[in-house]
Amino acid sequence: MPGDVDGMYIAARLGYPLISVPAGYSLTGVTDSDGDSTKGPFGVVFSGRAYSEPTLIKIAYSFEQITHHRFPPEFD
Repeated sequence: MPGDVDGMYIAARLGYPLISVPAGYSLTGVTDSDGDSTKGPFGVVFSGRAYSEPTLIKIAYSFEQITHHRFPPEFD
């Protein structure tokens, strides 16, 4: 699921494991009615059943290795 959705909070409250990984970067973005901006980095969250942490780590690692969306920040 995208990194900023209500489903993520529901899964966390139920005790399901979650892992977030970089999924891209938006140079322009948009601002919604709540004032939240989509400009900048964004992630994807993987959730699994209870005690599925080893599988989630493998999935997250594989996602990062295939997509290469993570890059270090540049400071002025």
